[in-house]
Parts: sequence; C-alpha cells; structure tokens
Amino acid sequence: MKRYPAYSNYKDSGIPWVGPIPQHWGKARLKALFAFVKGRNASLYTREFIGENPGGYPVYSGQTADRGVMGKVNRYEYDIPSGIFVTTVGAKAMTPMYIGGKFCLSQNCLLLVSRGQVYDKYYYYYLLPMFHFERANIPDHMQPSLRISDLNRYTVLVPPLREQRAIAQFLDKKTEAVDALIAAKARLDELWAQYRQAVVCRGVTQGFAGGGHLKGSPTEWPGEIPAHWQVKKLAHLLVRNEGGTWGEEDPEGVGTIVLRSTEISPDGCWQITDPARCRLESGEYRRCLLRAGDLLVTKSSGSARHIGKAALVDKEVAAMNCAFSNFMQRLRLTSGVHPKYIFYWLNSGPGRSQLRCLASASTGLKNLSGAVIAAIKVPLPPLEEQHAIVRRLDRETARIDALRAKIQAGLERLEHYRLSAIAEAVTGKTDVRTAGTAL
Repeated sequence: MKRYPAYSNYKDSGIPWVGPIPQHWGKARLKALFAFVKGRNASLYTREFIGENPGGYPVYSGQTADRGVMGKVNRYEYDIPSGIFVTTVGAKAMTPMYIGGKFCLSQNCLLLVSRGQVYDKYYYYYLLPMFHFERANIPDHMQPSLRISDLNRYTVLVPPLREQRAIAQFLDKKTEAVDALIAAKARLDELWAQYRQAVVCRGVTQGFAGGGHLKGSPTEWPGEIPAHWQVKKLAHLLVRNEGGTWGEEDPEGVGTIVLRSTEISPDGCWQITDPARCRLESGEYRRCLLRAGDLLVTKSSGSARHIGKAALVDKEVAAMNCAFSNFMQRLRLTSGVHPKYIFYWLNSGPGRSQLRCLASASTGLKNLSGAVIAAIKVPLPPLEEQHAIVRRLDRETARIDALRAKIQAGLERLEHYRLSAIAEAVTGKTDVRTAGTAL
C-alpha cells in the first residue's frame, strides 16, 4: 500500500486517541460545529406504521442492517443535502452513516447537521475512529449508548476547510477500494458457507454411500431419501425434552454457569466467552445439568436466523457442570441414535425450515415449544450409517471451516486497515493534500 508523507510540524492535541496534530490545525467542541437532532415523531415510525404506509422515503433507525433503513414510507420529516446519522443504543450504538435527501428518523438514533462552518463528510470519517475508541472503553457488562450529553462534551479537530475537503475526497476513494476487497472476500465466505450447508444437507438426506435407490418421503421436508432409511418424528427418538431454568443471575458471579442462546452461533457452534452464573436450588441444578450428547435448541428469538439453531453438548462443555436457560430446549436421545447426526439434521436447511415454519410469533419473538420441536420429521438411516455420515461431515465441515477462518481473518485485517487509514488521515498523521484522488 502506498505511504503518504507526514506534515512538517506537529503539536499535542490533548485528545487521548488522537495524539499529535499538524501545527496549523485547530480544535472545537463538536456541539459548536453541529446541531444534534432527535427524530421528529420518532415513536410513530414503527414496523407496523411502515407496513401500513408504504412509500419511497427511507426511515432510519437504530439498526445497522441495510444502512440503517428500517423501511420506506409515503412521507418525510427531513429534507437536507447531507448529514451524519448515528445509532444511539444497543450493540451497534455509535455507528455513523453519511446520509441526505428526504427521510424520517425512528427511535434509537440521531442526526448531526452542520452549522455551516465545516465540511460534514470529513466529520463522518472522523467519528468512525473516535467512536471506535469510545466503544473500546465501555466495560463488557454495560450496554453501549450515546446521548446528546455525550456529544456535547466531545472536542474534535478542525483542519482548514480546504483540507477537510481534500481528506474526505481522499478517503472516499481509499475506502471505495478497500470496501471492494471486503465485499469480494465476504462474498467468497458466503459461497463457502452455502457449500457447507449443501454438504450437510446431502449427508442427512441422502448419505454418501451412493448407488442406492431413492424413495419419496411421507413429508416434504427431507424430500427423496435412500430406500432403506426411515422417517420418524423426533419425539420417538427422545428420552428427555424440557426447557431450562429461569434462575436469577448471581451478582457475585459465583453460581452455576447457565448457558444462553447467545452462546450458540447461527450454525450451531459454541461461542462461550462470558456465561451467566445463577444461584440454583439443588433440585433445579440436577434437573438442568447438561451432559455430553445433549442437544440444546433455541426456542425463542427475535430473529428468524436464530430460531431453531441447535448445539451439541460435547465433553468440554459438559465438564463445565453447567445448566441451560429457559429460552432453550434440551433434547436427550435414545441410545439407538447418534446425537451428532441429529445435530447435523437440526442445523441443515430442511431441518431449520421445519422449525421456522412451525414457530409461532408472539410479542415480536418467534417461539418454539417442546411439543413443536418433537413433532418435526427426521430422515433416519441405520445407526452404523449415521456414524459413517457423521465422520464424513466432521471431516468436510472442518476443512470448510478452516478455509472460512482464513477468509474471515483476512476480512478482519482489511477492516482494521480501513479504520487505520481513516484515523491517520483525519488526525493528520499523513498529509494527503497533494494525493488528489489517487491511491
């Protein structure tokens, strides 16, 4: 990557994350440069309202999917050439986006509108590393948030207006090039994820033996299966099917580990980093104690992507002597079924489709019950073939996961490079005034 020169003279900025800045740059309170605007009639713009009033004007909200657009309606509250939209609450709080035109604001977000003395696109870029620094200093147990009182206390840099424009234009080109690389890698990762799902689906619906006759299944979900396989209700394969505990979290952090659905990735892998600990009565502890071979299925979620995701309790997780929360259902199988084969089936496309279709919606959550989970159909080969399928899928998925891990590591490096390049330019560590639009 091309390196750009530094400025000739620097001075201390007095801002911890910024460090030295060019001698001729100034500083100001952010509130002196921008007006902070909360949404007019923000509570009006719910998903229900958007559904009842479709149109062409975007409604920005605290979400970050689709560039913050929750939907489009037939009216607008704002009409501005440009501004900086920022999310204010939740896991994606302090995410800025550069927007303009006619639009509405919902809740959990606000708008920064230039008072006229600055080039706002420069400050959009400036906020990216600033908010990254602020978020890194929030304790893990606290939910990130951004209030107008927080914005009022920020001091920001003020380069000459011409330099603000030059830096923003440089970063437009720079980030465009990096974003193209990120998109290409993300697409490659997505293709490998789709291939992984296809391999799993092939294994649990047709196996890998090949050459055998296929037959239609009595239900649409598995489709055609080998002639010697059976289709059974999951209920006939279970010895236990129960929800977890509502136990209260132990403020001292010394109780029993209680696993939650957030500890399971969408593809069923464990991601246990900061598990909750609860005080459980001895009877409740014994009832909810997990052992190797148990399956946990997420039965309540606000996201269709997470409803029905399943994880297999392995020896390492079982050794934690942990319980599980009531938002998950524990399945324990009969001795004639390989637990990991059922794990692969539940996380396959046909398996998850069954669960999503059977889930009922309530108070914004998708819900599954133990009875619904037990009613799903499972294509079942003989036990010996289940073991062979599991061994093959373990090998194939491990190979694919290793490839995806390399791709994701590359994505992280690109994201880090993008942020570093932005931080160096907006804080004057590199002088891009003569760079023009070249990279």
